[in-house]
Amino acid sequence: MWLTDEGVPVKSVAPGSLAAKAGIKKGDTVQSIGGIQINGSESYLKAWDRWEKAANNDEVPFKVKRGKSVLLIKVTMKRAGTFQGFRKKAGRQ
Repeated sequence: MWLTDEGVPVKSVAPGSLAAKAGIKKGDTVQSIGGIQINGSESYLKAWDRWEKAANNDEVPFKVKRGKSVLLIKVTMKRAGTFQGFRKKAGRQ
C-alpha cells in the first residue's frame, strides 16, 4: 500500500524536482505537509491540498522520517503557469 500508518513512503524522487532540490530522498516517509499530519487517506488529501494551494516561492514544511530521524524539510513551491507537481518535465532543465 502507498500510505502507511507513518505517512507516505517516497518510492522515487525525480532529479531536479522540487523535492530533490529540497533534499527529500527515496526511502523517506513524508509524515506531514504544511503542519497537517498524514495518518490516512483523508489527512493525505488535506495535506496535499495545502501544498497545491501554496503560492509561488512559499516554503512549505514537510516533516520527513529518514531512518530513525525525523527532519523538517522546507520545500519551496515554484510555479510555472500551472502546477507541475514534484516531477521534472522531460526536456526541461
